Amino acid sequence: MTNYYHQAAVTVTLEPWYLCERLPFNFGCVVKYLCRAAYKGQEASDLEKALAYLRRCAQHYLMTRLDPDMPRHEWLGDVPEQLEAFCRQFPELGLLFDEEGQTSLEAISATMRALTRRLGTLEREGNL
Repeated sequence: MTNYYHQAAVTVTLEPWYLCERLPFNFGCVVKYLCRAAYKGQEASDLEKALAYLRRCAQHYLMTRLDPDMPRHEWLGDVPEQLEAFCRQFPELGLLFDEEGQTSLEAISATMRALTRRLGTLEREGNL
């Protein structure tokens, strides 16, 4: 008897919440708003919310560098593998996280600039 199971095409759907719950809260919110922005009909509003959470991420990043007693974010489980899939679909996430699922102040700033440019484009197109 031949087993054809290994030849079957399998589609796996990754939901943003699966990734969000494995990230620190503010980063999870950024991922949530970036993933849904183009699909909910309120892209500008979701991008503005993502920017607000990115500002919080930047503040926390700076505070953890200045205060050695402040807890740093711990990444949980298989976040890098999940991030890779999302970064392919949402380029802004590719700016925010490196291939190991880590970030830096420069990456946070680059993502904020990209979102600000996108908001400017939406405003010029009259989609705000």
